[in-house]
Amino acid sequence: MSIRARRIGRNLAAMSAAQLFSRSFAFLTTIHLARSLGVENFGVIVFALTVLSYAELVVQAGLHRLGPREIARDESRLASLAQAILTLRLGLAVAALALLAVFVWLWSGSSLEKQVVLTYGLVLFFLAFDLGWVFMALEMMGVIAAAEIVSQALMLAAVLLLVHDPADALRVPLIYLIATGCNMAILAVVYVRRFGRFRLGLDRVVWRPLVRATLPLAVSTAMGAVTFNFDTLMLGLMRGAEAVGLYGAAYRIVWVPSVAAVAYFVALFPSLDRAYAHGLATVSDLLSRSIRLTAIVGLGLGVAGVLLARPGFDLIYGPDFRPAVLPFQLLIWSIVLLFLNRNYRVLLVSFDQQQVELKVITGAAVTNVILNLAFIPRWGLAGAAVATVASELFILGFGYLYTRQRIGPVPLFRHLPRPALAAAVMGLVLLLTSQLHVLFRAVIGAGVYVAALLVVQAITPAEIQLAYQIFRPGKTPPEVQAMVARPPGAIANLREDKPE
Repeated sequence: MSIRARRIGRNLAAMSAAQLFSRSFAFLTTIHLARSLGVENFGVIVFALTVLSYAELVVQAGLHRLGPREIARDESRLASLAQAILTLRLGLAVAALALLAVFVWLWSGSSLEKQVVLTYGLVLFFLAFDLGWVFMALEMMGVIAAAEIVSQALMLAAVLLLVHDPADALRVPLIYLIATGCNMAILAVVYVRRFGRFRLGLDRVVWRPLVRATLPLAVSTAMGAVTFNFDTLMLGLMRGAEAVGLYGAAYRIVWVPSVAAVAYFVALFPSLDRAYAHGLATVSDLLSRSIRLTAIVGLGLGVAGVLLARPGFDLIYGPDFRPAVLPFQLLIWSIVLLFLNRNYRVLLVSFDQQQVELKVITGAAVTNVILNLAFIPRWGLAGAAVATVASELFILGFGYLYTRQRIGPVPLFRHLPRPALAAAVMGLVLLLTSQLHVLFRAVIGAGVYVAALLVVQAITPAEIQLAYQIFRPGKTPPEVQAMVARPPGAIANLREDKPE
């Protein structure tokens, strides 16, 4: 049992370290691009990446989530699954690039915008050979972390050397192409050294069940993308590159904690997948702690983000990006909701409730589309932000309800009051220190928030020590073993309606 606990600790540590370094590099890249390219050409880059994200959905097709689940359940299928998934994704990459070319042909964008989109599109062939899902299934998160850090560091260095003014916009997708290729190459080399050469080919016995099983995941992922960036796509089509540049600047700051949230849940995927065999009781303690932790992080980010937004934007982007402050103050609450609702989405998929999760995310996507079409013409950037927050709230509400109905009680509301009180105390201190530099206010606010969390007992000193022990190499403490390796409980009792 202690081996499993140590794996979770190592996975969390590896993914956290990877996100800390790689997203720091990515954020510095964003700041440099925004300042160097200006609002409009920065908007061209953001819009092109948004369009690319939809083409990537075709290549991924849910296989990046299904593959790890299947390997986690039966590691002997690794080679056959890798062969089938790589082959399927290569064919999908060809189809995705063709669709992207049709979009560019029909689109009324400028010559620069079309060139940037098509250049970014070439990365689809690299993504077809992405083997990160294999290492995720085997809980070898360090390999994924190393590849991500190297590629982001390469991206940052190249951008700093080669991009200095708006005329350099076309260099950005070329740099992205090289950095992504480096990431995929690292994963491929490690795979070959550890498991031997991968091959292409389709075995009907393998690929047909894969295709059937992945369809709900593929649609769910697509709907998730709609809730995440349909606003940016519509702003680009309705309001142009300048609006996308401003909105993209706001979203890039919001994006940093959102990626950290994804990394956190990726590290928990294998444990939740394996818990399927024994029932919710095997991970109930882990989930309860996870919801409390994500509530603490999310509410702290939300309150601090609203109060530090204006001076923060002036420091990071400069005065040209001030119109992005209000959209950011709204968007930050979508991240608060994302931190919470991801617990329920991941749990539904791990317990073979893909169809239910698909209903939730599809409803959120439809909500997002309708509200964006209604709000953007009236309120522009702020309307797009409100639509995004509303869709994340939809996911939380229905994800929570379906989890209780189909799997069992996973409490939510009892974990919110104490972090909310601590966040309110932090907010008051941030208001009282408004004359100080934004960096000093951020440090003071963080310290006050941690102290307030301890006072209201949202966290305890023992839990802080426990978190340190999880990430420290060596013997796993008994508390962690109990948290992640609780003996299986009776599945018949999981649906008992327990008060929150």
